[in-house]
Amino acid sequence: MTHWTNRLQLTADDPTFSVSEVAALVGVLGQRGISVQSVLPPAGIEPSMLRDTGARISLRQQCQVQEIGAALVGDSRLPVRLARSLHLTAYGLAGYALLSSADLNDVIRVAELYSPLLNLKFSLELRVTGSQARLCFVDRYVMDASMRRSCAVLELAKVVVLLRDVMGKEFQPNAAQCAGADAEQMADLSDLLGCAVQPSAEVTEIRFDASLLTRALPQANAATQKACLQVCDSLMSNLASHYDLERQVKDIILKRTDCPPTLMEVAEELCVSQRTLRRRLVELNTSYNQILEDVRKAIAIRYLTTTHLTTEAIAQLIGYSEAANFRHAFKRWTGASPTHFRAAQCPTPATASPRIGTFTGRQPGRLHQGAMPLETAALWG
Repeated sequence: MTHWTNRLQLTADDPTFSVSEVAALVGVLGQRGISVQSVLPPAGIEPSMLRDTGARISLRQQCQVQEIGAALVGDSRLPVRLARSLHLTAYGLAGYALLSSADLNDVIRVAELYSPLLNLKFSLELRVTGSQARLCFVDRYVMDASMRRSCAVLELAKVVVLLRDVMGKEFQPNAAQCAGADAEQMADLSDLLGCAVQPSAEVTEIRFDASLLTRALPQANAATQKACLQVCDSLMSNLASHYDLERQVKDIILKRTDCPPTLMEVAEELCVSQRTLRRRLVELNTSYNQILEDVRKAIAIRYLTTTHLTTEAIAQLIGYSEAANFRHAFKRWTGASPTHFRAAQCPTPATASPRIGTFTGRQPGRLHQGAMPLETAALWG
């Protein structure tokens, strides 16, 4: 199989993660008296999605749920508590592919190759020097500082839990670093790992004896792993196909958000017939109208939470001739009016983002001169 990173470049806004980790987080929060409705809808996740094995969310949405949950319980240690509840069975056949691996080298190789199926938020890079092995967490997605801190703590703890599911107590790190972890998080991480976890500005890594890499695993089974990986290959192929086509359609729409192209115009730009494009989108369980709504929703949320643009200006920017139609659509998307959504997400007045700019009204449907257009880089990455 062609490595997925050679076929597509996913971003923090692509809905490629399963809801397994969010479902586990909801369970952890429920034990603290926090309701599902308090954490999921604000991140654009319907509670019903937790019962849908095919449901997908983005990295940004998962981080939003974590941030909301941590704020509600006032506990920065929430990522570590969540990681303790995550095990291989939460990740379907990808988890069983890890469990049936020959050795730790194989586990790390499979985890990296099928990382979206394991909701991995960083690339795992193995570096061996003499008798010391270092498993380094390297940026895979474009993340802001807050997202990176939250993800680093969760992933460090999660990877250790998963490696112990595979190897048992034999997997014992001898040192670790975690970028951005606070004192409480480092204490919890140290307790989980059984070694000191040091703070770091940039580096997140686990260090352990390199001899563990080639030690035969107790549940290794080549036939089982082969069967699991065949299914994983199919899932990854579908994922790549989905985002190869869907991203192209999104990119075309993003060039003309104030006057969205028709399905026929998109098909012409992609050099396919309208019928073929519609059929291919149906095969991917989506449609042109759904993609258009997804783009409009994402842009509207970004404008509402990062600029001072009025509802009328946002409506015009995303192609609605009447602000009332935009308000109706936005309430259908999120369950709240634009005004209430902005107030809930931004209790203090939003500061206009330099990446997006400020609407001046001088050119309908455009940003002021000199501002970066809200295209793929700003919206999806």
